[in-house]
Amino acid sequence: MSLRNVVLVLGDQLDLKSPALVGFDAAQDLVWMAKLPEESEHVWSHKARTALFLSAMRHFGRELEVRALPLRYLRIGDHTYAGFSDAPRGPIR
Repeated sequence: MSLRNVVLVLGDQLDLKSPALVGFDAAQDLVWMAKLPEESEHVWSHKARTALFLSAMRHFGRELEVRALPLRYLRIGDHTYAGFSDAPRGPIR
């Protein structure tokens, strides 16, 4: 698959009507999401809020999968990256 766009979706952008997804072409584009420990630790947050935030990301990722949108989703526990500076920047397969 040759990629035209990689759309980064952050945890506060979980909306299928997001401007970032306007014109999204499942044949050429990819959504990239990551749950990264650093992102939930750099600003104090109540544990319940963090759990809700992570749950919302999981549900949104599942919705993208149900709609057959190409998704690269790094889940906590499936990778060792602490933050965005550690996450892969090379080719996305």
